[in-house]
Amino acid sequence: MNFTASGSYYCSQEEMIIIKRINVIAIFLGGILLFTLGHFSTYTFEEPGPNLRGNYQAGGGAAYGPGSYQLIFHEGKLYEYSDDEYTDTGEYVEIEDKVYALSSETIEDYIVLQEDDSFYFQPEIGADKPVYHMISVSKVPTFNTMDYTSETD
Repeated sequence: MNFTASGSYYCSQEEMIIIKRINVIAIFLGGILLFTLGHFSTYTFEEPGPNLRGNYQAGGGAAYGPGSYQLIFHEGKLYEYSDDEYTDTGEYVEIEDKVYALSSETIEDYIVLQEDDSFYFQPEIGADKPVYHMISVSKVPTFNTMDYTSETD
């Protein structure tokens, strides 16, 4: 930079190019910083909850009561429920530790999670109504591949 007699200064052509490059780099880095700060300021940190995605079913036998029941959990806290009488869809929300409410226009029920990824489905918390233990269908054994022939045959 060169100074004039009045105290102002002027730049050579090369100095102007360097200043412009520095300004462009500063604006670019400022944009990245603003984008990053904007992204993280809108991000909500949620406590990790249990993975309720998957199919769960129970049915048949005295342990489960008559009929069959199926719950399918989807992303976005949505579920589908079906039994011998009707099918329903709605949302699930955590109301206590490991207790979730299923809420829709037709049912208000609760599920209680267990340590083995299964849960109990019950109409009311603490009620004396039937409780159905439901496990993931991915954990239900299949018996159609077993060989029932005896070694003595």
